[in-house]
Amino acid sequence: MLGKLARELRLLGIDCAYTREPDSERLWQNAKRMGRLFLTRNTKLKDKEGVVFIASEKMIEQVRQILNAFPDLPIEPLQRCLDCNSLLIEREKVSVKLLVPFYVYQTQDRFYFCPNCQKIYWRGTHYEDMKNRISRYLKKEGNG
Repeated sequence: MLGKLARELRLLGIDCAYTREPDSERLWQNAKRMGRLFLTRNTKLKDKEGVVFIASEKMIEQVRQILNAFPDLPIEPLQRCLDCNSLLIEREKVSVKLLVPFYVYQTQDRFYFCPNCQKIYWRGTHYEDMKNRISRYLKKEGNG
């Protein structure tokens, strides 16, 4: 339901667990037991303890809702794996030579590694788009 929002929050460096479990009630119980907030668009759960109901379908509004509701969240962009939420570790270029495309290895100097899912990140063509999205999310609503 909110998988794309989870990825965008991770893009901002926000610790955000996500699972595709269809039983929302069980997910809420697990989040409560773990001391996590529970984000949902499920109207049946919106009044439960620890639940943040995401009303909008628009990504920028969803992200800003979270940032406005929790202004003390630490924002550390590009520090987490977008897929599994683990903190990324910088790797030496030579250590990823056989793990990335030849062109990427030739043109990039910095690589980041997810110790959980083994994904490798670098600042490729998508990097500018990611920076623009981060700026748009962090921009105060009255300023454009």
